[in-house]
Amino acid sequence: MGANVLIQVTKRWRDVVKGQLFHLIAAPLFFVYAFVTHVLTGYFNWSEIWFLQVVHRVITGEVLYREVFFSSTPLSVYTFMAFALLFGAELLVGKALTAFCFALTCVLAYRIAQLLGLDRTGAVLVLGALLVWRQGNSFSYTPLVYFFLLVALYATLLWQRGMRMGTLAPKNAATMGLIIAGVSAGLGIASKQSVGVYTFVAVCLSIAVSYYRSGTDKRQVWRAYALVCSACFCAVAVVLLPVWLSGGVPRLIDYGVLGMRSYMRASIIPYQDHLALLVRLIADAKPWRHATQISWQLAFLLPFPTFAALGLLWLRSDWERRRLIAILLLFIGAAFAGMFPRVDIGHMTPAVPVFVLGLVWACDQIIGQCRGRWLKVARSAFVLGWTTVIVCSLIAHILWLIPRPGAARRELCTLPHFRGMLMYADYIEEVRSQAERLKQYTDGQPTFILNPSAAFYYLLTGMKNPTPYDFPLAGAFGLNGQAEVIEDIRRGRIRYVCLSPLGSDPLAPVQLERYVLEHMEPVCDVGFCTLYRSPLPHGSDQWPFGGEHDTAYFSSPASSIHMVSSNDSCTTSSWWSRGACGG
Repeated sequence: MGANVLIQVTKRWRDVVKGQLFHLIAAPLFFVYAFVTHVLTGYFNWSEIWFLQVVHRVITGEVLYREVFFSSTPLSVYTFMAFALLFGAELLVGKALTAFCFALTCVLAYRIAQLLGLDRTGAVLVLGALLVWRQGNSFSYTPLVYFFLLVALYATLLWQRGMRMGTLAPKNAATMGLIIAGVSAGLGIASKQSVGVYTFVAVCLSIAVSYYRSGTDKRQVWRAYALVCSACFCAVAVVLLPVWLSGGVPRLIDYGVLGMRSYMRASIIPYQDHLALLVRLIADAKPWRHATQISWQLAFLLPFPTFAALGLLWLRSDWERRRLIAILLLFIGAAFAGMFPRVDIGHMTPAVPVFVLGLVWACDQIIGQCRGRWLKVARSAFVLGWTTVIVCSLIAHILWLIPRPGAARRELCTLPHFRGMLMYADYIEEVRSQAERLKQYTDGQPTFILNPSAAFYYLLTGMKNPTPYDFPLAGAFGLNGQAEVIEDIRRGRIRYVCLSPLGSDPLAPVQLERYVLEHMEPVCDVGFCTLYRSPLPHGSDQWPFGGEHDTAYFSSPASSIHMVSSNDSCTTSSWWSRGACGG
């Protein structure tokens, strides 16, 4: 008896492994591809470094939201924390998590392609597009929330297909599909509230579309809504429970809801800017010099053929197929809305899987309506055109990774929190020198770095940020954050401010910059910012820090830091620049 049970279990597991063989082989390959390309590019931006700093501060004992600014819901921080506690708060760990999320996204996209009825060629075309327009930044809330959007889409499609075919068992398949969709939407809300809410709306409207004109009892419809809403609520509640227990809910509302109005006003990047850039790159006298950038910018064209193809298919479909089209449009619309207001490549690439799935499926359905020889011609033309775009883009990406003769030397970084990243050797030495200057001169005094690269230098120096704000831009202070920092400076709780003013940039924290320039004394140029200090306390003839140390430091001929007078021009700089005025 026991032997028969063992044989049956073994056979069942063998069948499961055989059915999932593609995923078991493909997922590690996708992970390796994404991780290696992330490391070889050596690319990072201040947003992902800010996220790394948030995780570092939380695992070293500070309280999220109450003591550390974070504008999204906390699931992405908790996820990174789990790995940072094991491997350290390293950028390489974030890159590995991004690669893992990418691998799961590819496998899930392949499953959705099969569920939609695409053959292997269509599914491979979808995967090819994902290899080109992969998520390039380190792990944060964006790739995570779009993964949950895909999971919700997959669960909704499974439920809708079962309902359409009349094969749903009310207490198992239907219930499980709706629960997974609701939980995924809830985890999306717990990762990034805006896209998560869009996902939840897409799930609810998909239920309405599926039941419309179906003659279903209204009580069953309301049960479906109750199931999704309760699953979503439970998922959000579980994730937000630690925030509530730590007293961080008021700050979460301030940073993630009320304060988002200033972020949305200051952070707008118009969609048409990317289309205009693509036109300029292609119109260049030697466009092949911009092959890699052109391949990335092509992603911004995806929404147009996707919506057009689904719209055309809608006109040529019966009501049952229109239900499926409507569901796809709802989730594509949720992904598209999540890109705004700051439309950039970091917000575009996570939405690519949904667009590509909709486009390839719609084209496959339209081509399938052709007759005779036109069917083969249309299918061949689509496959050839799509493959050409993918292959050319992949070649451009690979060529960009190959070092050019005479290019600056790159090496594996050994800086704290950036170990293992491939960076330019000159840049490593430059930032190490700047970090040492800042650390040496402030000598442990409370210092606020008022620069978009603040998180980067806090991680390099090991200095503690005396404020919650590690990404000090206009949209990252909540409602009253700038006024609170000014009050801390005025009361002496912040002794130094390292500032590189953003000038007319819409993201400039104007109120705070103006206070520093008008009420603090310029001390020296550190390289990436200018160091300011609070005026001497009333009735005191020297700094508590020690005036003799100041004089000796500036008189040293070996010092590469020079004094900055109040007449120095230090009012404008590009926030994405590594340096600062006077550098």
